[in-house]
Amino acid sequence: MANEATVTANLKVVKGKLQYQSQPTSYQADISVANGPSPGAVTVTTGAGVDINLSQLATPALTRVANLDSTNFVSIGLKIGGTYYPFMELKPGESQVIRLSRTVLAAATVHAVANVASCVILFDSFDS
Repeated sequence: MANEATVTANLKVVKGKLQYQSQPTSYQADISVANGPSPGAVTVTTGAGVDINLSQLATPALTRVANLDSTNFVSIGLKIGGTYYPFMELKPGESQVIRLSRTVLAAATVHAVANVASCVILFDSFDS
């Protein structure tokens, strides 16, 4: 089969004289194996943070990340050779859909760090 997943996105910004609205876009994507969502709910700590365990998936790809906390933001990034490189931040209640790169995941670990107190995120990843 093909086109088992649909992703839709748009962005609207209104701030003073700045008014922007993208056209809603959507695309369909293939899901080759019925694995996921994995790992699901993850408790993210401050300081060292936590690695996101994607071992239940063969090739993690389409992923929805949601911050369930009402107070704290969470940074998400890659840990390579013990060094953490954050690439996104989710404020309280925010969520994003991303596609993980199979190339990067071969050499890095997805990692998350909470800013002030531990909080729970949903990390729902599916095989490509």
